[in-house]
Amino acid sequence: MKYRPEIDGLRALAVLPVILFHAGFEAFGGGYVGVDVFFVISGYLITTIIVDELRRGSFSIVRFYERRARRILPALFLVAAVCILLAWYWMTPAEMKAFGQSLVAMTLFGSNILFWRTSGYFENTSELKPLLHTWSLAVEEQFYVLFPLFLMLGWRFGRRVLMAAMLVLALASLWWSQSLLVDHLAMAYYLLPARAWELLVGAFVAFYLDRRHGLLPNRAWREAASIAGLALLAYGVFAFDEFTPFPGFAALVPTLGTAALILCARPDTAVGRLLGMKAVVGVGLISYSAYLWHQPLLAFARLRAFSAPGKPLLAALCMLSLLLAYLTWKFVETPIRQRKTISRGQLFGASAAIGSCLLGVGLAAHLERITPLWQLAHPGLVNTGVGLTSVAQRPCVGMAAPRDGICRVYGHGSRRVVIWGDSHALALAVSVPVLDDVELVVLSQPGCPPLIGVRRLEDPGAPSGCSKLSALEHYADYVASLKPDTVLLAGRWTLYLHGLQFEGVASKRHHYLSESDTGRALPSLAERETVLARALRRTVSRFSAQSQVLVLAQVPDFASYGFRRIARQDFAEPLSALSEWHRSELRVLAGLSDMPNTHVIDPKPVFCDSIVCATRDKGVLLYQDENHLSPAGGAKLWREVLAQRIFGVLRQPHPAS
Repeated sequence: MKYRPEIDGLRALAVLPVILFHAGFEAFGGGYVGVDVFFVISGYLITTIIVDELRRGSFSIVRFYERRARRILPALFLVAAVCILLAWYWMTPAEMKAFGQSLVAMTLFGSNILFWRTSGYFENTSELKPLLHTWSLAVEEQFYVLFPLFLMLGWRFGRRVLMAAMLVLALASLWWSQSLLVDHLAMAYYLLPARAWELLVGAFVAFYLDRRHGLLPNRAWREAASIAGLALLAYGVFAFDEFTPFPGFAALVPTLGTAALILCARPDTAVGRLLGMKAVVGVGLISYSAYLWHQPLLAFARLRAFSAPGKPLLAALCMLSLLLAYLTWKFVETPIRQRKTISRGQLFGASAAIGSCLLGVGLAAHLERITPLWQLAHPGLVNTGVGLTSVAQRPCVGMAAPRDGICRVYGHGSRRVVIWGDSHALALAVSVPVLDDVELVVLSQPGCPPLIGVRRLEDPGAPSGCSKLSALEHYADYVASLKPDTVLLAGRWTLYLHGLQFEGVASKRHHYLSESDTGRALPSLAERETVLARALRRTVSRFSAQSQVLVLAQVPDFASYGFRRIARQDFAEPLSALSEWHRSELRVLAGLSDMPNTHVIDPKPVFCDSIVCATRDKGVLLYQDENHLSPAGGAKLWREVLAQRIFGVLRQPHPAS
């Protein structure tokens, strides 16, 4: 295959917008389309190589995977090892546990599946995941497992049959990608079946150039097409943002732009000369390592800081990622790719050994067998994982567990209590008291309020399960069918009123509520209060005729601070500041005072005195992040308020599992 420097130049146009997007530079709001550029380039290069070898009868699947291993693994292993050290040094236990999951998934090339199941790509918390970007490597490697076999099989039936089959697959993938945008956006973003068409676009380019020898009718066409391709890429980078429905049909913009550039941006065109400039090609040569380094650098900087890093620091980290990329390319990538330092057998053996070590470290971190240095430096920090009571549990009958949530029954008795809510309800289950003559049902769907007649406005496809009005109605129907003695509603009400906050900075991804399945206009605070108040009254009315309804006001929410700050021994927030943050919430909940058989429980006096609100009790941390209680915090709330109100007597909490 003849080397084309403009392809490396195109890689530079792909990686730089991705880095600047992840660094938070607003002008590059669509910088994530650089990944789509990489997909098309990968499809083109891999198909060109395989088709050439199939034609000559020299294709070897072992040699193919050797090339992939030499290209991908050395730099990936190096970056992963550095991430492990930084994670142990800087991460909290909960972050270390999640990092362990991502390390396991990365090693098995399943990162895209993990992040589909556990996160949204544009949420603020995604910025804190050092290995988030490995999802795209997983998509490519999954494609490379299947596509060479597909080409080998299809080659026997001739080029026309093979390309017809590819066209069917590409159109089906594109259609599926677009159809998922309504209800399963995260699935469309992360999973191979919704992304395969982008790599196949590159494959079609490879087949075209193989047949036509890389030429369009004349130079004028090449000039115009390459300019159009560059314009499409620029449009995607600067006009798209996290609210653009993507991928789907919108991804045609960067993919077709990339295809046009591969086809037409030759050295005799202006764009081809631009992409072939030495500096641009140089960035392209180190683009893979730059892609690997940039996200860990940015994520650990954000994890380390007490507040969001400023633009000068972020710009410096972008430059550092390029410097580290050059060193990695020169001293790790190049020698191993050129077979100067390691044979095929040594490569596979070393890869298996290192991969096994990474897998072991990831499992140990996920199973909390590794104590991060941060935990050792903060006395009083307890196990922060959200778990369940150690009372014998059984699945709910007649109600499937919500995705990424739980529906479980604990204990047996003549009285039935239901706790329904978002992740705050799940956190309460950690420290439920010993149950005497009580059957407790815990129904929790993180990110979804225990309300009927509303949906999460901004959530058309992330895995929260409350993107439609009917979703929460389904949970309410189940609760009502139980005819419980008491229903406890628990939610992070400030989230639905003020939106998602990260260390005091508002996220563009809010969590506002809507009473309609259509429309996405952002309501004012007054409108949000009205929607929440109406939803609470509807929900309470659904249960209050047959059950006592307790609405738990939110525990003190320290959204203006990161967990590292509130975990400090001397942290305390002035009550006046916290009261201002909770003012809207308490105003809404006060509107329930005239509802029969209904009581609002405000837990704030448990954690606040007349001056400050603290996050520790006798040195023990009461929070696991800026808004969720730790098992110790949950035990304190049950002991001082909830046990008496719900069960009638005070009991010691049961030890958390």
